[in-house]
Amino acid sequence: MSTPEFTGERFIPGKGGAQIAYEHLHRYLFAAPWARGKRVLDVATGAGYGAALLARCARLVYAMDIDEGAIRFARGAWSESNLTFFQADATRMPLRSASVGLAIAMEVLEHLEDQEGLVREIARVCSPEGIALISTPNKASYSDARGYSNPFHVHEFYRDDFLSLVGRYFPRVRLLFQQVRAGSLITSDATDADLHQIITSPMPDNCGPIVEPMYFLAICSHQELSEPLPDGSAYLDLTDNLLLEWERRLQDSIGEISRLNDEIHKLGNWGKDLEETIKQRDETLRQAIDRYEAELEMRDQTIVALQEHQEQMRQQIELRGQEIERRGQEIGLRGRIIGERDEYIRRQQEEYERLRVEFDDRGRWARGLEERVADRDALLKQTNETLDKTDAELHRVADQVARIRHYLLYRILCRVGLLPR
Repeated sequence: MSTPEFTGERFIPGKGGAQIAYEHLHRYLFAAPWARGKRVLDVATGAGYGAALLARCARLVYAMDIDEGAIRFARGAWSESNLTFFQADATRMPLRSASVGLAIAMEVLEHLEDQEGLVREIARVCSPEGIALISTPNKASYSDARGYSNPFHVHEFYRDDFLSLVGRYFPRVRLLFQQVRAGSLITSDATDADLHQIITSPMPDNCGPIVEPMYFLAICSHQELSEPLPDGSAYLDLTDNLLLEWERRLQDSIGEISRLNDEIHKLGNWGKDLEETIKQRDETLRQAIDRYEAELEMRDQTIVALQEHQEQMRQQIELRGQEIERRGQEIGLRGRIIGERDEYIRRQQEEYERLRVEFDDRGRWARGLEERVADRDALLKQTNETLDKTDAELHRVADQVARIRHYLLYRILCRVGLLPR
């Protein structure tokens, strides 16, 4: 079981020093007389030390906290039979109404967004004859006077604000104040001796003003209580832990002051040595500055010469730039001419390619034409031969026809008597 980290918001026995222990333990010891024989609720129980203290005299103690880790630690640290730890939200308590005789909410109100919900729930679970003890920091002294802002607190209260909140749910409210004070103890060796309590306020003319209380502690109830409420309570630590703690802090502070004085003395000697070193370095620096100034003068002269040379170079570069621009224009003109020539050549190549294709087509056509002419010549030759044969045959037939005609004409003429038979 690991101990929860101490942040100052939850008191963990053995951590944080005597003052925070006095503040937290005193509240629960103050509440103990009202817990005798009753069912008690400890809201935001934290490490559970307060609930365990009340369990010594209460009939039953319910201790709740919203933090699961805190409940787990408390269950491992305290094992009283009448003590029950459980995880719950303080604004939605899993308890019946009017079921507890004493409800305690120590330093929890300022941590919640729904502060009214907490007070309303405490009033609900508290029996009509029961008591609720609610404590919270006094904003005037806890924060304003110290210029302090607690990052864990959602909202802190001034006196009137606190009374107004608890007064809306409890008709009877008695406001007490808590502050760790200095004091003195007179005792005897009698073990059963009663302590005579003397509480006084300091005199204004020799002790200064009364210190504003650090915490409010409200005793709340639904009805008038049968027993009178105390005007106050004093918690006395016979071990002098707080004084010893302050003395240790004082001794630590004295030791720290002595250490700081030694450190200041060493720093003083170191400062003297440093001053001498600085003087030597100043002299060395002055000599170096003289050398640097001489070098700078030479460099200035060199820079002037370089600037003049640079001006000449600039003029030459400007002339060369103009020449380059002129040549660039010529090159551009030549480029345009070359481009036009290239375009002309391209067109000529395209025309040549077109003519070559046309020539090839015409060559193929000519070759085809030659073949057709050759075929026609052969056909014509054959036709001529046929015609020659036909002419010969026609001459022969003509001769025959002529003979026949002569023969027929002769006969006809003979018949008509024109020729002798």
